[in-house]
Amino acid sequence: MSRPQEIIQACDEFGLRIEDVQILDNGAVSVKVKDGYMPDDLSDQMDALRIPPVGQKRQCVYFLKGLTTGNIKIGYSHDLRNRMVSIRTSCAERLQLLLVLDGDQSTEAAIHRILRPWRQRGEWFSDSEDVLHLIERCRQTPDQFIQYMDETRHG
Repeated sequence: MSRPQEIIQACDEFGLRIEDVQILDNGAVSVKVKDGYMPDDLSDQMDALRIPPVGQKRQCVYFLKGLTTGNIKIGYSHDLRNRMVSIRTSCAERLQLLLVLDGDQSTEAAIHRILRPWRQRGEWFSDSEDVLHLIERCRQTPDQFIQYMDETRHG
């Protein structure tokens, strides 16, 4: 496989849409990637969860799973589609959007406190049974979970 083909394959593996590829005079390969591109699979996941288009505001807490490491990112955003573009361009592995909850930064902080024992780094947590159980609980009864989080935060 030639060097340009390897680069194109690597871009594809990371879910990047290539706009142009050029071989320069010195033999280097120049690849132009479309800005703001989000892999179709992540975009489809957000469509299924009825996430508003870029620019429309909705406070939410999201749960993303890295498909290589299995680690789970729990974050907050008020523009999730734009946030996903940002995360996708800075994260080397493919991501799966597990869940999106209505919530604010204090909801995110409360979840981080509960899951502190499983924190890997920053907002990333291991995919232990306890973490996955919490996510499933959120998915099945989001209103009850958010009420519980509010009581935990204020009580």
